[in-house]
Amino acid sequence: MRIGIFYPKVFPLSMKIYADTIMRYLEAGGYSFSLFKSTDNIPQNVDIYWDPRVGGGALPEINKNDVSKPIVATLHGTALFTLPLSENRFKFSDTLYMLQNRKRFKRDWKKYENNFEKIITVSEYAKSEIIENLSINGERIVPIHHAFDKDLFHSKKKEGPDKYLLHVSVYQPKKNIERIIKAYNLLGSNEVIPRLVLVAPNYPGIIKNKKVTLINNTISRQRVAEYMQSAFAFIMPSLHESFGLPILEAMACGVPVITSNVTGCPEISGGAAILVNPRDTKEIAKAIWELSNNEILRNELVQKGLMRAGEFSWGKSANKHREVFEQIV
Repeated sequence: MRIGIFYPKVFPLSMKIYADTIMRYLEAGGYSFSLFKSTDNIPQNVDIYWDPRVGGGALPEINKNDVSKPIVATLHGTALFTLPLSENRFKFSDTLYMLQNRKRFKRDWKKYENNFEKIITVSEYAKSEIIENLSINGERIVPIHHAFDKDLFHSKKKEGPDKYLLHVSVYQPKKNIERIIKAYNLLGSNEVIPRLVLVAPNYPGIIKNKKVTLINNTISRQRVAEYMQSAFAFIMPSLHESFGLPILEAMACGVPVITSNVTGCPEISGGAAILVNPRDTKEIAKAIWELSNNEILRNELVQKGLMRAGEFSWGKSANKHREVFEQIV
């Protein structure tokens, strides 16, 4: 089977990794691909088309007026509608743009949704979110979990006397970093509590607590894995995640996880993490305290996390993509 893939010059890194990985696995199974950067050079000698980078305000680029073969789109989530504007935007001046983007996204999806034979998304939660916000028939939406890089993220504990609680994200309001810091500050200078390390490129805040370290620049995936492998625990109480890949990456590194009890986080963590209300700083602080003082709980979460991470693989994900493509063709 030959697949035409919309692969633009500007491609969010996480979506690019997803598309590249699925292509690599399918190519090993005999598939071939024709990549195109715009609708001006759409290949015609293919069996099916796939747009793997829809979401975050980005709309599908291919429609039935351009091609004669079936189209599949991957829609990564609809946080644009799920969260209040104040938790989507970076600054107040973004408000008008966000309102216009919501209106445009919903209007254009209504106009073009029947262009797609199937819509792939990243979780059961994301599917429910799409149905609710875009009123798309659920029978046309196929949830397929992503996975993580097992060559990078695996248990290789190097934890020493310098214990730290780790958070990793590219800063967005929905990552909830402000509440992580507030919750941590509630615990005071208690020596039992590990220091907090925030790997958060573009975080605009000022850190005043000397036990909190901010890494405000982009680091390599290899370096992220090293931070995770040496961490005492990982914390990610996001306001919204369609999937939440760092949850799995931390579990695969043998690190206990604190995450949210909302959106896609419970589905991905699968009972192997401490779940908290992401809007309750006292509850987040309590989870940090509990994990810092209860070694039995911590070891239990490590084992559960390793088992949960083992249920995810890119091979499994690629096979489910193959099933969708072949069913349509």
